[in-house]
Amino acid sequence: MGLKKFVLLLFGIAILIAFSVIAYNRNLKTELFKLQKQENWRIIFSDGENLYFLSLDGEYKKLQFENEAGRRYPAFSPNGQKIAYAELDYNSNKNHIVVINAENGNKEQLYETDGWLDCIAWSPDGNKIIFYTNHKEDKGSKDIYILDLKTKSVKVLAQDLICVYSNFTPSWSPDSRKIVFASIAGDILTIDVESGQMNKICQGDASSWSPDGKYIIFRDGRSYIKLLPDGARDYVEEGTKYYIMASDGKEKHLLFQSKDHQYPWGYTHGSKAPLIWSPDSKYVLFFTHSASIVNPTGSPNAYIMNVKNKKEVSIGELPVGYIWGCSWAKSY
Repeated sequence: MGLKKFVLLLFGIAILIAFSVIAYNRNLKTELFKLQKQENWRIIFSDGENLYFLSLDGEYKKLQFENEAGRRYPAFSPNGQKIAYAELDYNSNKNHIVVINAENGNKEQLYETDGWLDCIAWSPDGNKIIFYTNHKEDKGSKDIYILDLKTKSVKVLAQDLICVYSNFTPSWSPDSRKIVFASIAGDILTIDVESGQMNKICQGDASSWSPDGKYIIFRDGRSYIKLLPDGARDYVEEGTKYYIMASDGKEKHLLFQSKDHQYPWGYTHGSKAPLIWSPDSKYVLFFTHSASIVNPTGSPNAYIMNVKNKKEVSIGELPVGYIWGCSWAKSY
């Protein structure tokens, strides 16, 4: 075969691959749109100030509130009808856990603290909410708290285990008995919410438990505070590879890595953890953060991946600075 024919053959193969990728992406989007309608899927995210509903076609809608406040880490109730989130009151400078009815807008304040408050996670049985907080600004770590929605009581589940700047939401087991989280030491741990007993699964960061309980996704590396020579602190986020494993810590497989989402016109900071599972445990939603000369601050790009075949589709770029929490639920 001559060089010219060989080059033409390679070009033809490249064209076929490109068309097959486009066809698959179109089919995946069609499948996701159908599921979104059939299953009544709802996705909500925060940019640190506002809450937005996100459609799988990339359209978004901002929730309207009467007062100005910082609203972060929204979490759907199990039936998708209510949303819990962390709210910073700009007047009092206090943080609250607030629950809003997604249909009529009725609000209820459940908890107040002078410390920082983030990473809301609503239990699958609807009875509890996990969150992170630190009551002293000079602490280098956060505590894990649990709020009982029946009694409105709050208790400390674990102390000084979370990196103070790490905003990675804890993730519930489907029976609401345990959560999985990443410690400041770089370990993936599960903790029993009744007894407080902990179990180390593996080393890693940014863990997320599938709704069916079969799998946990996590990132290699860890998040920690680095002390600089001048006494300043720098938040370090290690790890570029994401793995999926059985919930007992076995059968670990590479899912993807951040460099899979590099852009020729800019750069990608890497996927923003944790990955958000779809209610049926078949897909994950994640964000990368890309920047360029024309957009130096960067913007998050949303993707959805089929965890079985590792195929993914882009949902689009969101016109916000950063993502401060995301939740995906089925509304009943």
